[in-house]
Amino acid sequence: MSMVNNAALQAAKDGREAVTLRYLEESKDRQLMGMERRSMRVTERGRRLTAYHEGGHALAAWLSEGTRDVHKVTIVPRGRSLGMVMQLPDDDETGRNRGEYVASIV
Repeated sequence: MSMVNNAALQAAKDGREAVTLRYLEESKDRQLMGMERRSMRVTERGRRLTAYHEGGHALAAWLSEGTRDVHKVTIVPRGRSLGMVMQLPDDDETGRNRGEYVASIV
């Protein structure tokens, strides 16, 4: 199902007559990062450690040349991860060179 369809379904479930940017953003996050695991219990210490860990990824990406811009950093458990740093390309791209792949290891 497409991101727009998912956003429209969620907006309809919430009784909205229009799809807002919030619904589109949530749909994109769900497709790219996985479903939120709301049932997963994470301790305050676990959240703090995850925040430091993801903050380190974001800082390393920001300071490294050749990396994509950081779009979003989250400590909400999604899919198999406790947190995630999302980086998006500036333009539509069909491929990357070796330097861009090496930079993405950050």
